[in-house]
This record gives sequence, structure tokens and C-alpha cells, in this order.
Amino acid sequence: MKKYETWEVFRELSTSTNPKLKFKNIVSNNTLEIRSGKFIAWNSGSNITLDNFSKWEVVQESVSFMEAVKAFKEGKTIESVCGFNSDRYSPNKTSFMEISPEEILEGKWYIEGCKDNV
Repeated sequence: MKKYETWEVFRELSTSTNPKLKFKNIVSNNTLEIRSGKFIAWNSGSNITLDNFSKWEVVQESVSFMEAVKAFKEGKTIESVCGFNSDRYSPNKTSFMEISPEEILEGKWYIEGCKDNV
């Protein structure tokens, strides 16, 4: 998953049309989002310090297996998280024959690089 600098997070949040977009700090797990036009930073109810050296990533919601298959068919890379295992499937490198039934039924699916999918 792409890593963002703090200034990039503010830029992405400021220009996004997705009201559910939020980012998680890789080290502290603090989250940053916009609510009612204001930047909101969360850390279990306490104040947090934002510095320019932090790294962030988009907090993504999982999609259904069928949504992931559709994205894969459209040429997008998808990721499955099932238990402690994580697998990436790239359309130009992967066949769906590699996906297990357990992964289909119990895995959480994500579309790589899709900020609309949060």
C-alpha cells in the first residue's frame, strides 16, 4: 500500500470528493480525516502531534469478492487478507486458479490504489 507524507495526507483530504477518505499513521495508528469541513485527528480521545516526518496510509474498507473480481477483470491489482496470510493478485501475473476456497469465503478483499474504496 502506498505510503504518504503528512503534507500529502492534507492535500489528499483537501481535494478528495470521497467523504469517507481517512488515513492511518503507520507507527502510532492515529487517524486523520475531514468531518464537516474540519481536519480531525483521532487517537483514543487524546491529543496528538502531527509532524512532517510521519508516514501514513489510506484506511481502506474491504470489498466483496465479486467487486474484487470485477476490478481484477478491469486490470486492477487486488489483495486478499485471510487470517495471517496476505496475497496480491496482479492481472498480468496471476491466474485465479491460485485462489483458495477459504480465501474466497473468508478473506477480506481490497483493490490496490483505490482511494474511492474506503
